[in-house]
Amino acid sequence: MFLEKITDYYELEEFPVLLIGNKSDLEKDIQKEEIDKFLDKNEFIGYFEVSCKNNYNIQDSMNFIFDYIYEREKVFPKVKIEANDKKKNKKKEKIKYYNLIMSKLNKIK
Repeated sequence: MFLEKITDYYELEEFPVLLIGNKSDLEKDIQKEEIDKFLDKNEFIGYFEVSCKNNYNIQDSMNFIFDYIYEREKVFPKVKIEANDKKKNKKKEKIKYYNLIMSKLNKIK
């Protein structure tokens, strides 16, 4: 399984996974209770319904997962950037952190 490959490769106890349900612009065949049970059983950190057609929740779901990882610093080491302006520094740090995560994930494929 994909998640086991990641946790084994990086010798992690856990790896945050966000469940994303696409086509939220269409009628649903599943109830919220079923989704909640699935999330709990598989230890997902959350769930977003998205629609690529309507561009609904796409950016929010990506921001959620990267903020989750960034704030907890469980998965990859923090990338340090020296800067005077703390606000600019945090934004630059998040961008570098995002790029670091993506490069690590690309190596797994």
